[in-house]
Formats: sequence, structure tokens, C-alpha cells
Amino acid sequence: MGLALMCNAIRLRLFPFALNDGASDWLLDEDLNSVTTEKTLLKTFLSKYFPPGKTAKLTTEIISFAQMDDESLYEVWERFEDLQRQYPHHGVPDWLLI
Repeated sequence: MGLALMCNAIRLRLFPFALNDGASDWLLDEDLNSVTTEKTLLKTFLSKYFPPGKTAKLTTEIISFAQMDDESLYEVWERFEDLQRQYPHHGVPDWLLI
């Protein structure tokens, strides 16, 4: 077994420990025999918890992000980082984030 395959298998086995609440229940209900790679697991997970409408809304929020009049630079930076943490796979290119 190659190192990449072994790492993939380990990540798949550890993934359930990263979930809590409803996500843990969702995983128990899923047919995990169909999930054989990290990529498949990620796609299945994201389709459940980040449907296209939610994805579009969060992407729009990131792209149209602006500092409010009464916000300090520190506050706006924290708010921007929180927004990105909500949707870490946003796919917005770095040049646009800057």
C-alpha cells in the first residue's frame, strides 16, 4: 500500500471524530461503503451542509465584504476572518480577498 493510500485511509477513519451534533448523526446515516476517498467524503459532506444556495450566499458575503463606518481595522479584520472560517472552502482567489 502506498503512503498516499495509507494517509487517505487514516484521514477517512479519523473524520468522524472531527464532527459533532447533527453532523455525527448524518455520518451514521450515510452509506459509508460508497465513500472510498477523501474527495468523495468531502463532496458528500459539502453537498449536505453547504448546498448551492448557501455556498452562493457566503461567497457573495466574502466578495462584497466592506468595513463599517464605526469599525476599527482590528474589528473588521476579525469579522473578515470569522466569515472565511464559516466557509473555508470558498474558493475565492487570494488576489480578490486582498
